[in-house]
Amino acid sequence: MKWRRGYIFLLFLVVIIICKGFIYRFFIKYDTVGTRKSYKITNQKLIETIENTYGNPKDFNIGNILTTSKKVTNTTLGFTYNKCDLDPNRLIQSKATNCIGYANFYASVCNYLIEKHGLSKEWNVNTHIAKLYFLNVNVHDYFESPFFKDHDFVVIEHIITGDKHYIDPSVSDYLGIDSVSIR
Repeated sequence: MKWRRGYIFLLFLVVIIICKGFIYRFFIKYDTVGTRKSYKITNQKLIETIENTYGNPKDFNIGNILTTSKKVTNTTLGFTYNKCDLDPNRLIQSKATNCIGYANFYASVCNYLIEKHGLSKEWNVNTHIAKLYFLNVNVHDYFESPFFKDHDFVVIEHIITGDKHYIDPSVSDYLGIDSVSIR
């Protein structure tokens, strides 16, 4: 009887791990309340990091750009609750930031690659400020700290078709969830 409970628990864990993105998107929704300024990448070390990660794929597309931006962001940054840089050109040195820095960094890498490949007339990338909702309840109402007043994520939009990708780089780094849902 005990071994059955163990197998059921193990199966439950495997399902949660496999379906974590779906579960997260089902329960957590993002509601945009503003945007942040964009940063242009000027730091040569960051440019080299992007170029070394991206290489020169024969078939470049938005998927390659999103994957490269994720790799560069996740391998460069670590999360902190302390006061930190938000400018990607400085984050390449300090490496520790919060959700704002993660989103700024990711968006800047995307914009760098989009511009490099002449796709800026097709794709628009912005950092958004959001409130997070768990089952339609604003989770920020339950925190007194100004650190938890909002959360940042990135919206990548195809200008012509209106297709959008919603990415939370800090959640992607720590939970391995590549996309999020909006309200």
